[in-house]
Amino acid sequence: MPCYGCERELPAVLYQGHHPHPQAAGGANLGVVHLCPTCHTACHTAARAFQQGQEGMARDVLSVVVDHRPEAVERLLVIVRTEVRAWADPKPRARQPVSVEFSREIYARLQAISKGILTSNKRQIGVPKLVRVIVEAWLRKEAGPQPIRDREPESVINLTKKPELV
Repeated sequence: MPCYGCERELPAVLYQGHHPHPQAAGGANLGVVHLCPTCHTACHTAARAFQQGQEGMARDVLSVVVDHRPEAVERLLVIVRTEVRAWADPKPRARQPVSVEFSREIYARLQAISKGILTSNKRQIGVPKLVRVIVEAWLRKEAGPQPIRDREPESVINLTKKPELV
């Protein structure tokens, strides 16, 4: 499969998925475009230039990456414009995706806990849902009914307390 931007053939593991409508701006986890790392970086750089009103700079960045081929520049500009429009008019999501890294030991402990918890249809909940349940329960307990963004920041948060599942 070639890169959507420059059309170079690379091993599949090197391609990066780019969401033209970013998830953080309300986009769904659909419509991923496969780009090589160079085109992916160029799209984000061009989007930042575009947002600052520098469309010429955005075109130049993309043009250099795709060896000044107008059809390739236009293909990437469609992606960039879609991203810029999405950031200009974000639609709030009910749930925001978050990535978290754990040590192997902690992840193994979470897996062991999740295997003992079943959903209503008798399936294991899995580590991602378990982490979400733990974090949401902890936030409800710590933040109370008041939205977190309106609270005064605490200088130290005690993460050693065992969260209680509600």
